[in-house]
Amino acid sequence: MTEVDAAEIVSGQGDTLKKLCNIVAQDATGLIALIEEAAESITENGIACTRDFEEKLHSRLMGAGLRLMEAILTSESALKPEYDCTPGERNGGIHKKDIVTLFGIVKSVPREYFCSSAKDSVEGGCKGGHYVFDEKLGLVGRYTPAVVHDVLYNAASHDYEASAANLVRTHGFSLSPDAIRDIVLSCESKISEFIRISKTEVPSVRTPLAYVLADGTGIHMFHKYLEGVKGKNGTPTTREAKLAAFFTSDRHNWPMGGFWKTCEN
Repeated sequence: MTEVDAAEIVSGQGDTLKKLCNIVAQDATGLIALIEEAAESITENGIACTRDFEEKLHSRLMGAGLRLMEAILTSESALKPEYDCTPGERNGGIHKKDIVTLFGIVKSVPREYFCSSAKDSVEGGCKGGHYVFDEKLGLVGRYTPAVVHDVLYNAASHDYEASAANLVRTHGFSLSPDAIRDIVLSCESKISEFIRISKTEVPSVRTPLAYVLADGTGIHMFHKYLEGVKGKNGTPTTREAKLAAFFTSDRHNWPMGGFWKTCEN
């Protein structure tokens, strides 16, 4: 597919869609060449190690994804979201920011800043200003929600250093362990709230029958732990330990008949 073909497909559509289709068309040429090379190699030599092909394919797809994200984030519709200023609020100008996506960093994205009075400014430490673009996109700092999701997913089961190593292997960007920590901390309140509202209250139900199975047995111990123990024939070698198992059952499943199935602790 060529740029002309893409333009015909989206005839009558907005400029953003045409731009995106043109990007896909440009990248398709390189992908077709890579696929043809792989197909020729398989035909002549059969299947072999695909590492080189996979790395090239991954690089091309990540590059295409970054170009698409750049076109989306810098489109006119994205940069000028519908927003009505509140009373006393004004447009405080354009401020640029690098945004980290799953495919890499989109440089210098311009965003409109809105502040609540003429004295407010980013440089002057405005307390009431905000970026509608950031709010609509759901940015956490300079990271898109997809990046934040993957960071939190990795950090849930790995330390910050291991999470950073995992992300750099599979994504179009690298994050330091400190950056991962900052993302986790910035989402702490939202995570706590999510856990709170996700908990289901389990009503307490009184168990109809409860059992305790107890016994005593002798445990061999060092002499220093046997002081005060009489023992047999006046020479103690063990100390008695009391063991107990707590479990529940019902009248149709007596504990000795199904103990391991009904045991709770």
